[in-house]
Amino acid sequence: MTVEDSKGIEDNRQEKQALELIEKPFAKLPGQSVWALRCDASILWAGTLMPVGLVIGEAVFETMVAVVCTFWILRAIAARQNPIPNILRLNLAAPWLIWFAVVVASLAVNGPGSKGWAHDLVLVRFVLFGLALMDVNTRRPVGRHLVWGLAAALAVGAVNTLAALSLGHDLLGRSAARYTGKLDQALNISGIAAYSTPFFCVWAALDKKLSPTLRLLLFALAIVGAAQLLQIQSRTALAAAFAGVAFGLVYGHLAGRRSLAGWIILAGFLVAGVAATFIWDLHNLISVYDRIWIWRVSLAMFYENPLLGTGVSAFRDVFTQVASSGAVEPYISPGGRVFAGVEQTHAHNLVLMLLASTGIAGLLAFAWLFVRACRLVFTSPEGWRLGLVSWPAVLLVAGLTGYNIYYSWYQALISFFLILIGLTNTLPPQNGQHYEKKDRQEK
Repeated sequence: MTVEDSKGIEDNRQEKQALELIEKPFAKLPGQSVWALRCDASILWAGTLMPVGLVIGEAVFETMVAVVCTFWILRAIAARQNPIPNILRLNLAAPWLIWFAVVVASLAVNGPGSKGWAHDLVLVRFVLFGLALMDVNTRRPVGRHLVWGLAAALAVGAVNTLAALSLGHDLLGRSAARYTGKLDQALNISGIAAYSTPFFCVWAALDKKLSPTLRLLLFALAIVGAAQLLQIQSRTALAAAFAGVAFGLVYGHLAGRRSLAGWIILAGFLVAGVAATFIWDLHNLISVYDRIWIWRVSLAMFYENPLLGTGVSAFRDVFTQVASSGAVEPYISPGGRVFAGVEQTHAHNLVLMLLASTGIAGLLAFAWLFVRACRLVFTSPEGWRLGLVSWPAVLLVAGLTGYNIYYSWYQALISFFLILIGLTNTLPPQNGQHYEKKDRQEK
């Protein structure tokens, strides 16, 4: 047997094992611990179901996050392997950890607010959640599972909403009121829909390799998400989703990925949004005037603690102190109404929330994470990763007036999308060696 023949046999063997990793993502290979594989499987499925947990309720998504973190630690013990050195090489790991470190530093300097020390410290669970799934992806492809978990969340949210509106309660017996306002399930569903509607719409519009059936399914998911946003009547979520779709389609147009169907859906979304604005009086500016007052107080809070802010858990307490101190003049609307409330849980603006809670240090750490994530998003996106080009626009527009970046449910949602983005930088191995360019699973 010649050297060339031996090399050919070895190449065929490696190719066969690589295909086994794709076809049987949790098949045991020589030298691998069975328990380590089981832990990886538990992490993958808990991570996949986390978005579904978000639309069901806090207890469910927190359980999924806890399962991922716990089994990641158990996996390290079973495999007798420290994952940290490899994880720290990933593009998103350092800025993500630094952002959390700033939260801890602010807590240490300012002390806890009425929510206590634990509120800020346990935010680490979302960092661990993200790092765990990116770590699993270095051994097994997880992207498709997470994407369809996001689709399942949209479907579950739609089914529960329809049940609540038609029967008076959802499938778990909770009242319809939880789906018609801007709190409870409606809040979480609006967040999921704001990010996933443009994700699925842009993916369907820009990916020319999709089958007609899959493309139709993705567009249908986008329409389901848009319908839920219209039903909830959240202007922030509607604007963010619209911006995400528009930005993604413009990106596709400039990249030579034109889609007439995408623009038609965007136009329909715009018409429905304008109609909803007048039908449900969404053009009422009272909440905007209230936010102007909140922004003024939040800015004053930042001025008092410019480097590390007031601390996440202390935001509400410090807001009350500053708002009632007379240091900030009440805002008077054009109609003469005075806005000077002293109770508020967040700044209703992404930048101001980062500055007020964690100061310049927190803003810079998050900006570092955001910029690195954007670089990954726009580095030759293919397949479902094309949907991620909508993410920066959604995050920034949603951050103009709504969503608290430090709320647990929003941290979970942001973490989930950071994982999807980070998978670009954590490609699965081929017989112990990392793929150099593209994950074959996603071709």
